[in-house]
Amino acid sequence: MSGPAPYPRRELLVFVYGTLKEGFRNHQRYCHGVIEVAPARVWGRFHEWAEGIPILDVPNSDILFLGSSDVESDLAGAEELLTRPGPDLRLRRRLSLRWRLVHGELLRFPDPRERLTLLDALEGFHPSTGGGYARVLLPVVAAEDDGTRNQVVAAWTYVVPPGERPPGRPWKTTVWEHGRR
Repeated sequence: MSGPAPYPRRELLVFVYGTLKEGFRNHQRYCHGVIEVAPARVWGRFHEWAEGIPILDVPNSDILFLGSSDVESDLAGAEELLTRPGPDLRLRRRLSLRWRLVHGELLRFPDPRERLTLLDALEGFHPSTGGGYARVLLPVVAAEDDGTRNQVVAAWTYVVPPGERPPGRPWKTTVWEHGRR
């Protein structure tokens, strides 16, 4: 697989794996105006908050960019990172039993700044005071429209903060289906 195409500054790619997926409780409220929804996968493993909500733990080596409280700066930094030569953006094969291909959806939005601000609020992302999630840019495998070819792209998602111990117990599953409407 080749590296992802340059990050589309006028669009936002977000990998979701829990309540923001189609058919789940937060999709309609927070994902209105979505341009495209595609099946997608990342390397990681699920853990469970006490409320039964999933949180994704990912290999630190897969994090391309760590989000901050400055959404505009994050979008510009991601664009700059992905348009310069050099970084290896391929989805690396994992030989460890710790990491699995976790299934979710890749969402494409037309309003990057507004959408990230909205999603940050939903996820309780507050880098200056700490919080449950970190917003990171990761390589994501997305299915093509015809479902026959996969493409690696860079997308934002919310994960266990790097260096922190994941909450709760790890799940053996790679697809979160609880809470479907």
